[in-house]
Amino acid sequence: TGNAWSDIVFGDEVPTGRLPLMIPETQADSIPVETGADIAYSEGMKTSYRNPSFRAAYPFGHGLGYTTFEYFAPANVSACGENEKCKFRVHVSLRNTGLRAAPTVVQLYLESPAQAHHPAPLLKGFQKTAALAPNGTEEVAFELSERDLSYFDTDLQRWVMPQGTFVAHIGESSADIRLSTSFCPDGDCSASSTSTSPESASVAQPHDGSSSVKRIALFVIGGLLIAGALVLAIGLFVLRRRLRKAADHAGSGSSGLV
Repeated sequence: TGNAWSDIVFGDEVPTGRLPLMIPETQADSIPVETGADIAYSEGMKTSYRNPSFRAAYPFGHGLGYTTFEYFAPANVSACGENEKCKFRVHVSLRNTGLRAAPTVVQLYLESPAQAHHPAPLLKGFQKTAALAPNGTEEVAFELSERDLSYFDTDLQRWVMPQGTFVAHIGESSADIRLSTSFCPDGDCSASSTSTSPESASVAQPHDGSSSVKRIALFVIGGLLIAGALVLAIGLFVLRRRLRKAADHAGSGSSGLV
C-alpha cells in the first residue's frame, strides 16, 4: 500500500480510477432517510446523477489525472450491420493535450425521447483508452443495442423503443460533457453533432464560486492526508528493515556460539 501511494503522489503512476457514484455536495443533495416501518421509493429513477436537482461535490464518473484530453472531432453515429447485435455505433476521437502519457475513461450518457420519462441522460457505456502519449490520439466507438435504446413500459410490461430524437452525450464524467450528437432510429431526423462546454451539457447543475472553493479545500485536505499516510508508510517500512537487520545480526551472532 505504501508503495502504491508513493507511486501516485510522486507521479510514477497515473491514476485512472473513476467514481462509481455521485458524492453529494450537501445532505440535501441525496434521498431523505426514512425512519418508518413502511418505506416508499417515491424517487423512482431520480437517484445519484440521474436527479437533475442534486448538486455534486464530485460527480458520477469523476476522476483525476496528470494530463488533459481534448475531444477534437465531432461525434458521429452509424448504423450497425443487419447481422450484428448492436443497432448503432457512436464514434468519437480524442487527443492527449498534456505532457504525460496516460489513458482516460470515455463515457457515454444517452438522452432518450420524452416518451421514456427518463429524468436525465443515462450511462450506456464507458471505455478506457490506451496510454496515449502527449499529442497522441485514439478513436473510441460505443455500440448501442435495441435494449440500450429502450425503456420498460409498466403498462405493457415489456421493453419499448421510443420514437423520436436521441442525444448521445460523451465526456469525462456525468458533469463534464465534451461532445453531443443526436440521431433518430426511425430515420425521421438527420444526425447532427455539436461540441459543448461542461456547463451547457452537464447532467448535474453548475456550481457557484463557493462550491469551487470547497472542492479546492477538499483537494488540499485530501493531499495532506495522503502525504501523511505516505510518510507513515515510509517510516514503518524503514523501521521494519532496521528491525529485520538487527534480527539478522543477532541471529548470526548467536549461531556462532552454538
